[in-house]
Amino acid sequence: MLDFDILDTVAGRQVCDEGIEKGIVKGIEKRRKEEREEGLNNMKEMLEFNLKNKFGDVASDIINALHRIKDYDYLKELFSTYFVYDNYDLFKRKLVTANI
Repeated sequence: MLDFDILDTVAGRQVCDEGIEKGIVKGIEKRRKEEREEGLNNMKEMLEFNLKNKFGDVASDIINALHRIKDYDYLKELFSTYFVYDNYDLFKRKLVTANI
C-alpha cells in the first residue's frame, strides 16, 4: 500500500470536494421533498378538520380519498372549493375527479 494521504493531492481534494457538493445538493433536494410532503399533509388535515366542522360526520372513504391526493395544485383547488360548496354531495363529486 502507498504511504500517503490521498487528500494531500490535488486530485484527491477535487474528488472530495465534488463528493461534498453532491452530498449538499442531495440533502437540499431531500429537505425540499420532506417540506413539500409536510405541507401536503398539513393541508389535508386542515381540509379534513374543516369538512367535519362544516358538514358533520364525513365518510371514511372520503377521508381516505383526501389523504391519497399527491397533487399539490389539485389539493389547493379542492381546499378553495370547500369554501364555495354548501352541499356535501357537490364536494364529494369534486373529490371523485381527483388525480390521486
